[in-house]
Amino acid sequence: MSPESRGFRASNRHATRIGSRSRHRSGSGRQLAPGARVASICTGSFVHAAAGLLHNRRATTLGKSANAFRRLYPDIDLDPGVLYTHDGEVLTVAGVASGIDLCPYMIRCDHGASVANEALRNGFGPVARRAATAYRATFR
Repeated sequence: MSPESRGFRASNRHATRIGSRSRHRSGSGRQLAPGARVASICTGSFVHAAAGLLHNRRATTLGKSANAFRRLYPDIDLDPGVLYTHDGEVLTVAGVASGIDLCPYMIRCDHGASVANEALRNGFGPVARRAATAYRATFR
């Protein structure tokens, strides 16, 4: 199912709800079903904000989109200097590559450090970066 058929459309490099009067406000704070959680990668945090899932929460997004995010959603505690955030049942990731860092973190939350470490050894790679790691790439 396409985003357009679900009532969303691409606009100004983020998604907005079609026909919504408050498309640039994060709403009053939408609740998820008990036990559910959601995660967004990169500028997917704009979609979560538009849906009201980030209201009065801490979040991150792609660094070069941070100013636009702050203008549109001033009630959200944006931290573009971290790889990912975890605020209650909502997780956000700074960039696409940071999504790889989020996966073992979620495994650790659900199944413990030993299972997460096993997943790292068998598929993700040798190192898991912590959320507070700055998101930047440097080539030499």
